[in-house]
Amino acid sequence: MATGNVPDDLPTRVTEAVAATVDGRPIAVTIGYQTVRMRKLVTREQIGPDLHVPKPVTAVAISEDGHIIVGSTATCGIQSRRSRSSTGTAGLSG
Repeated sequence: MATGNVPDDLPTRVTEAVAATVDGRPIAVTIGYQTVRMRKLVTREQIGPDLHVPKPVTAVAISEDGHIIVGSTATCGIQSRRSRSSTGTAGLSG
């Protein structure tokens, strides 16, 4: 397990976090109520804008191919890491 300093600009209400290596880069995804946020772990730089969802987020995962999977009590969605879609998902490229 890797250790390090926690970024001081994380949202105060993070309820869950996952980390994975995507395209050779370690990333973290955090959820807090209705917000999903992605970060590059090495630089602590946020990847894309916050993703706001209409219902409280209850679970988050990163698939083997790098897709962000977000679930709530009402629905589940997959966020593409390659492109920005018309539904407002942010890509992980860059």
